[in-house]
Parts: sequence; C-alpha cells; structure tokens
Amino acid sequence: IFLWTGLAMAHPDFNKLADAVYKAEGGKRASRPFGILSVDCNSYDSCRNICLNTIRNTYARYQQQHVRHQDFISFLGRRYAPIGALNDKHNLNANWERNVRWFYAH
Repeated sequence: IFLWTGLAMAHPDFNKLADAVYKAEGGKRASRPFGILSVDCNSYDSCRNICLNTIRNTYARYQQQHVRHQDFISFLGRRYAPIGALNDKHNLNANWERNVRWFYAH
C-alpha cells in the first residue's frame, strides 16, 4: 500500500487510516484513544485530531524524503509505534504495522 510508483505516489485516505489506527490501538477498549501518549487528549475527537495531524505531517515528510524502499504505513509506524520504545514493555509495537494494514484493508 502507498508504494513509490515512479513519479507519483498513491495518496492514502487519511480518515480511513486514522480509523485503522484507532482499531489497532484497541478501539473503544483502549485507555488512550488512538494510542496517543505524547500529549493529553481528553476525548475521542481531540485524540482523533492529534492522530490525523500525525498522519498528515508524517505523510508530508514521507513525500519530501522520497522513500522508495518503504511504504507509508511502515514509515508511519516508525514514528507512531516504534519497535523497542521504552514504553512498550511487551513489544506490542511489533504488531502495529500488520494490524493497521489489516484494519485499513477491511
């Protein structure tokens, strides 16, 4: 998904991707909607806005860097749920990319 295709790159549906992140991060059962840990957000809408801003900003960086060997969800995962993060004691971030892809596709 979202691979470099020569001169143009397929543009992800940011809202659909935010929905996939929400589900991958636990959906309604999550203690922190969208898995937002970096800033306080006290409602679904405020956490969704933070998630969407992260997706938009990361996509802009992705386009600027012309990452040809990595699709966008992988690129986003490195920022959103980095493997080996100190706050990921059970190594759940290792599943983030696969889960987001699945939810985005379904």
